[in-house]
Amino acid sequence: MNTVYTLCAAVGCTFLIIQVAMQLFGIGGGHTEFDADMEAHEGESNLFFGLLSFKSLSAFFAFFGLAGLATEQAGIESGALRLVIAALCGTAAATVVVLLMRLLSKLQSSGNVNLDHLVGRRAKVHLSVPASNSGSGKIIVEFNGREVEVMAMTSGAALPTGAIADVTRRIEGETFEITRV
Repeated sequence: MNTVYTLCAAVGCTFLIIQVAMQLFGIGGGHTEFDADMEAHEGESNLFFGLLSFKSLSAFFAFFGLAGLATEQAGIESGALRLVIAALCGTAAATVVVLLMRLLSKLQSSGNVNLDHLVGRRAKVHLSVPASNSGSGKIIVEFNGREVEVMAMTSGAALPTGAIADVTRRIEGETFEITRV
């Protein structure tokens, strides 16, 4: 059984080291095709499918092998007990990897602004807006602590650069209707 534990530890640790190195150097984005296939099932919040990712399987085999070797070094005589301890350690390591990956994925942010939230806000004209919807200009709207620049049109009088306006509706895409304040 010592050979099985050694082989599992060597293979698992090798794959873990390769994965860490790939992530450090930005190769492959940290995902394998196997991970992507399994993540489709993770949306169901099923821990079992998360445990089948390449990262978690690598962690399982690494810790299964290391724990098995440690139990032999500790002098535990029962092969069944050594196997149970090794399996529990491997499962715990795989579970920790899955939970950490889920926590890390929650930290991601797209940085995109939902432009629909700009309606009803004050804006400053950045590039003059022609009158009677005859053309478009640009406005700057402050949203969530940052400035967002979008196209703007008005059905009223022309708005010069620096004028203050209210964003009344989204026309299409990144173009909004504004009215002078």
